Amino acid sequence: MYRKHFSQKGDSISSIKSFVGDTIIFNTQSDYDLTNVYLQIPDTVWLKEKRPKKPKENKHYLLCHNYKGIQQKDKSFVTPASEVDSKPFVLLSVEEIFGGKFRITNVGYKLSLLDPQTNRVICVHLDKDLLSTWKFYSRNVNQQINSWENKIFYCKAVSRKDIDVLKFSDGIMYSTIEPTTNNVILSPYAQFNLTNDKTGERISLTYSGNGYLGDRLEKMEFLSQKEYDDDLEKKRVYTIDYEMPKDTTFNKYLSELSFTSIIGYGNKRNIKISQTIKPEADPLSDGIIVPALSLLFIADRISVRGTDYYKAALDGKAFFIKCSDVAFSNDDDKNNFERLMNEPQCVKDAFLDNAKAFSLYFYAAEAEKDAKERHNKLQAITNRGLVVLEAYPYDMGQYLNSTGMTFKIGNTSNKTIKYITFNAVGYNPVDDPIPNYGKYTVTGRGIGPIEPYTTASYDFDFTWFTDLVEYLKVKSIKVEYTNGTVRTYTGKAIETVSEEYLDSLTIEPKSVVSSLLPKFE
Repeated sequence: MYRKHFSQKGDSISSIKSFVGDTIIFNTQSDYDLTNVYLQIPDTVWLKEKRPKKPKENKHYLLCHNYKGIQQKDKSFVTPASEVDSKPFVLLSVEEIFGGKFRITNVGYKLSLLDPQTNRVICVHLDKDLLSTWKFYSRNVNQQINSWENKIFYCKAVSRKDIDVLKFSDGIMYSTIEPTTNNVILSPYAQFNLTNDKTGERISLTYSGNGYLGDRLEKMEFLSQKEYDDDLEKKRVYTIDYEMPKDTTFNKYLSELSFTSIIGYGNKRNIKISQTIKPEADPLSDGIIVPALSLLFIADRISVRGTDYYKAALDGKAFFIKCSDVAFSNDDDKNNFERLMNEPQCVKDAFLDNAKAFSLYFYAAEAEKDAKERHNKLQAITNRGLVVLEAYPYDMGQYLNSTGMTFKIGNTSNKTIKYITFNAVGYNPVDDPIPNYGKYTVTGRGIGPIEPYTTASYDFDFTWFTDLVEYLKVKSIKVEYTNGTVRTYTGKAIETVSEEYLDSLTIEPKSVVSSLLPKFE
């Protein structure tokens, strides 16, 4: 607003002309009688009540050129300052007054005004003959300033990227006209008082003069509501509502829907998901990378800074995932999603709550099913009575040209093993059996005791007098128990089962989104 009327160039005539059409108010700051306020059409003041047919000026009447003039003893007229002070006038035009004998220069300004009470045009000369410094105000401008009370302004700070939210309290703007020896000086002034809505700091912005006002004032950039909202959007961190619903009241918003879930899946490996979208080069930087998503429940879609994201749920966890990383499981799910997007936001929010709850139920059901499957597999292995954990050949050394074999077994019976005999065949890199003293089957015998549900390892050095043995196959294992019973294990009962596989059957697998919030007990 200040620069709208007062430019840095200091062009006074342009500054005054910027108020043409406005209602202006003068403050003469004195009680002097005024001689610089004239009528465009003078008043006639009769000196005698009886008026002759051919009256003469200065004999029968006087012409009063002064606005609301009062006659002096010398028959001149003056305008009382009270007739001008704080009275509204409409500024019609502005002209420069020039003077000087040898060099023509500007010595002041002539203002044409309209008195709204009488509809008469008056002229005010503002020049070196002023008896005091005048002020003039634009009523329109100051009314606009007063209308800003409690209005919020958004100001971009000069030295930082933040935007201050300022609440306007009051302000004023006017110009002073000060007489000098040869002319008058126009000096604009404005003060705006605001309060920082965040810190409570009171800020006074004072503008004085036409020249450069300094970085703080000249570079202050005020934003519109839309510009402020756009700036907030650029900096906004989106956070998904990951909390599980506390009850089922969300269902009331879903009663009109013909579907209860929308299924999708990841269309590539190593997909990044996150519970926040940040204003960074990698918006999902706070998230995790999941190797594969064979199933997820889609609940909503948002567009953030030019990228579309789904709100989705898996195993009770809600998160954002790029739409480009997801495919719908079928056309029905795709069509149902488009129907969902036409629903009010309250329905979509309820659908996300439903997706979180349903995905947790689905996860629990799948986990229970998986636990039963793992238990059954583990039970089938332990029911063998013997588990081969390791069975492989090993080189006896660089110069010995021999190979040994090692075994690690687990006793899953309820009996103690006294002796155990391993029968195996070694094979070279081209899958041919390797003989040892004319026989392909080699034997190694180990001594116990091996208590129930414990393990034991056995190494048999120099089983083959060659270093060509690449791998071995166990043909049978004979077990003698301390109670005198004997059992020979063959076929599937002696297939090697790794300890890692056994661990996978005993340790409950974690969800790929287990690190996301909320944490479940």
